[in-house]
Amino acid sequence: MMKLISILLLAILLAGCYNDRGINFPFPELNNYHNGKSGNYVPGEVACFLKDSVSLERLADTIYSYNNISINTVTGLQYTSALSPDSAATIDSVLKSRTYLNNLQVRVSYLQSGEQMLIQFGVSSFTQSDISDWNSLVVRFDLAHAPSNSQTGQLNVPTGQEQKWINSLWQTRLFIRLELEVINSTDFN
Repeated sequence: MMKLISILLLAILLAGCYNDRGINFPFPELNNYHNGKSGNYVPGEVACFLKDSVSLERLADTIYSYNNISINTVTGLQYTSALSPDSAATIDSVLKSRTYLNNLQVRVSYLQSGEQMLIQFGVSSFTQSDISDWNSLVVRFDLAHAPSNSQTGQLNVPTGQEQKWINSLWQTRLFIRLELEVINSTDFN
């Protein structure tokens, strides 16, 4: 019971620290750690947490409308297809053949209704030249983006301009949160 109360108090504390730009920790040194004023972060990378309604096509169109930024990774993407069950193996094989799709994350399954396939995947180093190939697969396999609340990734931005890009990209309204890609380390000494 005491453990449950402790967890509940921690959840209330964290919920009270949330703002529309992400977590605003109650300790100033942690706020600075996450907004780039101090601390260790990966130069040239921004962590992104996409709204569940944002498709890969929409993200790519937005990111590649800018110069000097690119998509490093995105995980947790989901699409559906109403094609017949006998096309599942073909979809799986074709998707796994694409170098920009992380083939360890490609999963093709059927929804409980049995009327639609669910395709789950992540992308790595998704370039501007990959957009047309991906769009052709969307048409070929009748893919429709399925909302997913776990779409996260990393964007490559010019080193030293991470905070500028966080502020600019926030204006697109595609993201739940954008932040520096923080280096987490544990010192066991």
